[in-house]
Amino acid sequence: MVVRSVGFGACSSYLMWFLFTLWDVGLVGRFDSCYKSTEDWQVTLVESMRKRCVFLEHAVNLAGVSNVEVVNGRVEDIGNDSCFREHFDVAVARAVAEMRVLAEYCLPLVRVGGLFVAAKGHNPEDEVKNAETAIRSMGASLLQVCPVESHGPYGQRTAIICLKGHPTPRKYPRPPGTPAKEPL
Repeated sequence: MVVRSVGFGACSSYLMWFLFTLWDVGLVGRFDSCYKSTEDWQVTLVESMRKRCVFLEHAVNLAGVSNVEVVNGRVEDIGNDSCFREHFDVAVARAVAEMRVLAEYCLPLVRVGGLFVAAKGHNPEDEVKNAETAIRSMGASLLQVCPVESHGPYGQRTAIICLKGHPTPRKYPRPPGTPAKEPL
């Protein structure tokens, strides 16, 4: 289950078991065989560094999965590409950036009615509160903050789940580097 790859197994009730598209940001070092067990899902992995994309493509080939695509590019550029914009049912991210930045990176890629799920540490309340404006600006709302017990070395984690209710305005995402330098 892809949700478990980011530590969200407890929040899987939001994800129906039917064909859907998943966008995964910031995953090098945690690609695992869970994608193989979700063959009904079409998974797109994004990585800005070509060298890491080569590794991911190799890992996908070794795993023998046919439902995973690796895309090389900056998420700010990809978010403005009509092939990807508002195309995905779910976007997930872990250890990429703070929530204000993640909202601008991921929500332009999520279709209306889709979900954005971010993995955060054990106490993300201030970060979530600071991100409310950014989440709303992207056409989404905070659906749930879900504590998740991690089996890894980091202990308690939190899933931040956002529901996309409206299209993201065309001005987002802003040019590469801007979301991180000037968060909403």
